[in-house]
Amino acid sequence: MKNFKITIHDDVEQDILNIAEYYNKQQKGLGKKFAIELQKKFKSIQKAPYTSTIIHGDKIFPSLKKFPFYIAISVDDVNKMITVWAVLHHKQSPDKWP
Repeated sequence: MKNFKITIHDDVEQDILNIAEYYNKQQKGLGKKFAIELQKKFKSIQKAPYTSTIIHGDKIFPSLKKFPFYIAISVDDVNKMITVWAVLHHKQSPDKWP
């Protein structure tokens, strides 16, 4: 089975850098651990994008295991594409989800 390709929305890349920077200010190296955890989750959703139990509208929200964040994704089954729309803190209101 072919893995899905992931495309990250432009705004999300900066958000990821900001989150990693925040964690590095809290503890040296923690931002790198966040980035590694995020990459692991990306690889996981490339293989099985529908494993998340949280669905809101047309988006799926897989959760990171070690950090309190969801990844907002949409899936195009025909073209085998996943678009990452946001990385959201668990405490963020669903009203602000994409």
